[in-house]
Amino acid sequence: NVFLHAHNLDWDTLGGLGRWTTCIVRRNPSDGRLATVSVGFPGIIGAMDIINERGLALSFNQLGLGRGLAREPVFIMIRRIAETCACFEDARNEILNAPPGMPFIITLSHAPSGVASVFERERENISERPLTSNWLGACNVSQAGKTIPIATGLDRALQASHITNARDLQAVMGHTNVLMACNLYSVIFDFPQNR
Repeated sequence: NVFLHAHNLDWDTLGGLGRWTTCIVRRNPSDGRLATVSVGFPGIIGAMDIINERGLALSFNQLGLGRGLAREPVFIMIRRIAETCACFEDARNEILNAPPGMPFIITLSHAPSGVASVFERERENISERPLTSNWLGACNVSQAGKTIPIATGLDRALQASHITNARDLQAVMGHTNVLMACNLYSVIFDFPQNR
């Protein structure tokens, strides 16, 4: 069995800097918070993608701009969740009870229990799409409230693939219908294999 959490960060290149300044940060706090590995940019105190020592991983996709309501930026919230939540249910509750702020898509997975969900906030309400088959995809397209989900390029590539390892998933992430020209980085967290 394989359980992988992956993310292509397709975003503005920050004037070209985004292509050259991606950072991988290992944190091993001594104050009781969980150790983490995160991916982001210099100066960002949160994370765009993060995994903790218990196999809890989170990824952030932006759905739009906040309207000045944010009490806690999403990239800081996911870092806080990874540092303080050891299990899926605790992290899930944190996300579902997030204060008003920026619209988001957050992918949450917990490798040891094999559980994952995508959380979407377009306005005030946060919806959840749980893992129901062998894969769960999320793009910068909200599926919240849709009776017939939108079949994205990622969904079609995942449906057509048989993923048995990280290399198989890497091929899907690099597929021409999945990888965008504005991709800054791609990450695959393979917790069971510690890589």
